[in-house]
Amino acid sequence: MKQFARYTFGIRSLALTFLCLLAWTRPASSQGVTWQALPFPVDTDWHGPIGQPSTITSNQVVLQGQPVRSLQTYSGPLTLSCTASLSNDVTSQGGFWLSLIPLGQALNSNLTSGILFSISYGNSYGNQIQLYSYLPGGQSTELWSNSFPIAVGANYQLNMGVAANGVLSLNVNGQSYPLPNSTTLPFSQFQIQMQGWSPPETWTASNFAVVPEPATAVLVAVSLAGFATLLRRRKQITNS
Repeated sequence: MKQFARYTFGIRSLALTFLCLLAWTRPASSQGVTWQALPFPVDTDWHGPIGQPSTITSNQVVLQGQPVRSLQTYSGPLTLSCTASLSNDVTSQGGFWLSLIPLGQALNSNLTSGILFSISYGNSYGNQIQLYSYLPGGQSTELWSNSFPIAVGANYQLNMGVAANGVLSLNVNGQSYPLPNSTTLPFSQFQIQMQGWSPPETWTASNFAVVPEPATAVLVAVSLAGFATLLRRRKQITNS
């Protein structure tokens, strides 16, 4: 009876631990993104068309030249996931921009800090995926690039990992790309900003999600395995 009581107590303790873990992981797995449409930067040196404000719905954002920014603030470790598609090609060159930026950036000005992921195409850019670091004054410096085929109507599945120490990882359409050590966020909290470039090109971003870090999933799996083991032992004791 004492052995049975110990196993019963162990089952209850592990079950409670598992429920706590589940409650802890649910907010991470259900993190959403609420987008705010932003105006075209007032300090830009761009002399072409500035496009239109982005169209925001519950499951997608149509980027028509002007940016959007998340109202939520995030921190690693986590993975950002979205599907980007060039839905309208007018100027035969442009790109999809997704930026991780520190808090406090002006809503109507060029970004001065952060990391920019870009899907770029056309004569001026070449067909490639790139990572840039923003600099004061609206300038940027390239950190990494890789050739990449781009076509109107094609879907590009982006997964960007942000480790607890700010190190970034990148996977596009199921292919992982090794990144240099310089692709590290120098800040612990960030917002997300997106933009279609150049106006009037139109990009559609959909299926945006913030998914839990792998360590959380492993922790839950270990808890489940332990819980199943205790259940088997309890059954053996009951039948003996």
